[in-house]
Amino acid sequence: MPEEESVPVLVVVKSPKAGPLAHLGVDLPTMIPIGESHNPSRALFKIRTDRVVAGRSPECDVLLDHITVSRNHFAIRKAPEGYFISDLGSTCGTIVNDKEARSEVLLKNGDNIKAGKFTLLFTWK
Repeated sequence: MPEEESVPVLVVVKSPKAGPLAHLGVDLPTMIPIGESHNPSRALFKIRTDRVVAGRSPECDVLLDHITVSRNHFAIRKAPEGYFISDLGSTCGTIVNDKEARSEVLLKNGDNIKAGKFTLLFTWK
């Protein structure tokens, strides 16, 4: 059986709402709930396209539904050098490893991303 190719993922490790993450939109095809299917405790978003947008808008690839998150909060784009994150003019900013991302930041495995009250982990799965 061939091994599936490793892909970058965003794992929601901290959410503003305690308990289930149903507010993340578990029906999104890019999201895989971790934990009970009807009551996930974490969520994993696979990055399968050259650009993904995270935010509160239902049109976002990564839906983070909370008032502290801008409608289009940040984007991650694939480049020959790796994956870059950039803030999209969000109200609260995008924080990577406790530093504000004022311009594009090259993401590394294990980087922590904060958007509003959410903390996400950039890693490979």
